[in-house]
Amino acid sequence: MTPGNRGVSGRFLPGVSGNLSGRPKGFAALIREETREGAELVAYMLAVLRHPKQPTALRMAAAQWLADRGFGRAVNVVEADITVDAQVTHRELLRAHVEEADVERLTRALLGSDEERS
Repeated sequence: MTPGNRGVSGRFLPGVSGNLSGRPKGFAALIREETREGAELVAYMLAVLRHPKQPTALRMAAAQWLADRGFGRAVNVVEADITVDAQVTHRELLRAHVEEADVERLTRALLGSDEERS
């Protein structure tokens, strides 16, 4: 049984959040206020990036953080080789989702009898 805020697929319904209480009100404003509009965060990351004794991985993470926020995150491109089986018939699709006894009845209702289609 799925909860009331999820559809049959288990995904959240449109307009419904998984975090029901959401982000605390004024949280972003508080961060801006406490970090001088984010300037302190940027200064910290720049210090990490520019400090030669910091590990390379940490400096790279700082560079990534600054680039993501300064220029926007790079678009991820996903290549996919998708093959569609064009040989699947409407009856095979029906059989996958309904009882066998209903396949012919639904086929006739959707497409009409064989005589009507001829």
